[in-house]
Amino acid sequence: MSKTFFSIGAAFLIAASGASAQQAGDILFINGGAEDIELLSGSVRTTLFDFDESNTVIQSMSFGPQGPGGDLFVTEGPRGGLTPASVLQLSNPFGAQSLSTLSSGGPLRSLVDIDWDAGRNQFVTTVNPSAPNDLPENEGLASVGLDGTANLFFSQAPLDAPRPAYIAATEVIVDSITGDYLSVADNGGAGVDPGVNTPEASTLWRIDESGNQTLVVDFTDALVGIGSSAPDPTLARVRGLTQLADGDLVITDLDDDGAGNTTGGIYRVDLDTNGDFVGISIIAEGLAAPAEIEYDPFTDSLVFWERDFVDSQSGEEVGALSRINLDGSGYEVLTTDVIAREILIVPTPGSAAVLAIAGLAATRRRR
Repeated sequence: MSKTFFSIGAAFLIAASGASAQQAGDILFINGGAEDIELLSGSVRTTLFDFDESNTVIQSMSFGPQGPGGDLFVTEGPRGGLTPASVLQLSNPFGAQSLSTLSSGGPLRSLVDIDWDAGRNQFVTTVNPSAPNDLPENEGLASVGLDGTANLFFSQAPLDAPRPAYIAATEVIVDSITGDYLSVADNGGAGVDPGVNTPEASTLWRIDESGNQTLVVDFTDALVGIGSSAPDPTLARVRGLTQLADGDLVITDLDDDGAGNTTGGIYRVDLDTNGDFVGISIIAEGLAAPAEIEYDPFTDSLVFWERDFVDSQSGEEVGALSRINLDGSGYEVLTTDVIAREILIVPTPGSAAVLAIAGLAATRRRR
């Protein structure tokens, strides 16, 4: 598939600040509403690339085969519905930028998340149009090659399938241990949380390149017996997924207390050396609706978006990008006025940090 290059102007705009200098450990995030990619370096926040917010909805992003020295790949299109979506390629994001379309249309609709699969030299993305008259054949996981070829290689279960089942993809990452895909489905669990509009428990699945699936964990009653203060032990709105240096996973979940207040928690999902579920533990609870999350290997901490963070002076919900250590200590707010649809940590090309990200299997601890 040939690429389409855009003239920077009517459809997309480059930030007036131009290119930005990045350092290892800096934070990149998509700021929804503003529809731009921003760079947080220490306390300095700059706009890396500004899309036309009247015509564009940016969902997620990933570095490609060259890591931070190469291009950024961004999914574009509304969340939900049958409108065709695209994977855009932002070349030389920290220099003389140019934007093109890698792939568009076909099976690509409502691309909630994207990740680079170095082992197969392609991207994997969640396809979640959530259209009742378009299920399940066009929902699931799609691969996107560097030539623009897109293929829906895994389709979600029918809505009436026995539970647990994979229903409504939200997050996907490439497992650093096995090379399989690990994907969170918003629904499909056997349990019910009466406090939310979509009451089924979230589920976590392992899916290979042929579309074969294995349930890792149904989050029904996942918090029973671990000292949780959450209003319900069933995790029904898992919104974030990231992988640690030892191969374990971290998720976020939103909690509704039944009185219109939404808080949430960050939880560690322990896996054994085969990638099978061992248990779940609490990192932090009572947060302001945590959603997107990313592991920072430079500080061995977690960077996450708090959707309902309230400004202490104005009393308004402004959203915040926050950081916390893996043991739940060291919580800090990094910046506010954020709708973070995606978070990336900038590694150093050729450094040990890149090797740790690309080959975490060597560091997985034995249990």
